[in-house]
Amino acid sequence: MTLSKRERNIAVATAVVIGLIGLYQIILSPLLTSRADAIDRLVKSERDLGMANLTINASRRLATDFAKISGPAIKREAPEAEGQVLNSITQWARESGLTLSSVKAEPGEKEKGYQKITFRAAGTGGMLAISQFLFRIETASIPVRVADIVINTHGKEGVDELEVRMSITTIYAVTDEKAPKPPGMASAFYGRENY
Repeated sequence: MTLSKRERNIAVATAVVIGLIGLYQIILSPLLTSRADAIDRLVKSERDLGMANLTINASRRLATDFAKISGPAIKREAPEAEGQVLNSITQWARESGLTLSSVKAEPGEKEKGYQKITFRAAGTGGMLAISQFLFRIETASIPVRVADIVINTHGKEGVDELEVRMSITTIYAVTDEKAPKPPGMASAFYGRENY
């Protein structure tokens, strides 16, 4: 069977078209699909990288803020923390006009990755002296708070002479390797609503 020139051209054209379709289906289509998938993965990876960079920058910013907030305030050892608070209590009492009769430190327990120390203080003074003393504790740059307070009259009725007993607590960072790590910020423990 011989083919005419026209039939031969149609057969060649058909073979070329079938070959191109086969080439597209076998090689080109999978390449285009994998290229589109690669572009999608690249876009997702760039988005994830952007989010990771934002998280890293936020973490650095928060670490800087934490360092500013805590600075030298959060001590690493019990004697340092105890001395810092004892000196501060004495200074605040002197500045406010409160006469302290005793201040005793008691070891506390671990709380949220920090070690707590409780100070029992007793003293006498007027209502203004006590309020100024409490204000100094509230606005202190060190991690300290009043855990409880009892105010009674001292001496004659109608005289502004009061007796005050209070528990003041502070924290210091636990340096023990086996201890849980402190939370991201001390304000989570000593925020204004709690401490």
